[in-house]
Amino acid sequence: MNPLFVYLDQNHWIHLSQDYYQRSKSTDESYQELIEKIRLAVNQNRAIFPVSIFHAVEMLLTSDISRRERLFQFVAEISHGWIIASQWNIVPLELEILFSGTSNRVNA
Repeated sequence: MNPLFVYLDQNHWIHLSQDYYQRSKSTDESYQELIEKIRLAVNQNRAIFPVSIFHAVEMLLTSDISRRERLFQFVAEISHGWIIASQWNIVPLELEILFSGTSNRVNA
């Protein structure tokens, strides 16, 4: 079975990280349960939580160094290093594939 790819917005990474490190203002224990389910799904290869360059930039802009380090550690643990390729890497390849056979089809 192929793993499910789950893209989290930055605010979800932040909230989950806060709950993981028990620094959340929330007292709802269901978040801890959710985090354990996410960790289990990731470790069993049932889910992949990739990050993008935009996540990295937003994390780097966090002024509180210890908060930033906790967030980086949490994201690294959950993402297992999976990253989404940037559009600058993808678009040229997509265009190459799109136009790869068109020169034979163009009528002069």
